[in-house]
This record gives sequence, structure tokens and C-alpha cells, in this order.
Amino acid sequence: MQPHRYGGFEFLFEGKEIGHLHGDHLVDLLLPKSKRDEWVTSRRAEQRLPPRNQITW
Repeated sequence: MQPHRYGGFEFLFEGKEIGHLHGDHLVDLLLPKSKRDEWVTSRRAEQRLPPRNQITW
């Protein structure tokens, strides 16, 4: 975890961002398309920044 370029903190895996935290209550995560669709359909998360596989949780 390290500071994100727009504030908050980002999570890296092998040097690439996989998500970031906004304050203490909102996280954007990069998921495989199948998981993104599952979470959005079940309303556990909202789709963010299409066409990327990022969700807001």
C-alpha cells in the first residue's frame, strides 16, 4: 500500500495498481470481468469507470 496519486492509498500487485482507497469508506477495485459482473448484478458493488473491470465497494 502506498499513497495514491489523487489522494488516499493505492494497492499494488507486482507493481500495478489493483485498487485504491478513498478516505476510510470507499474502495475502487480492479476485478476480473466475471467477478465484476457478479458483484454489480448482486448489488454488492457499483460499476466504475467502464469499460475497465473496476468496481466501487
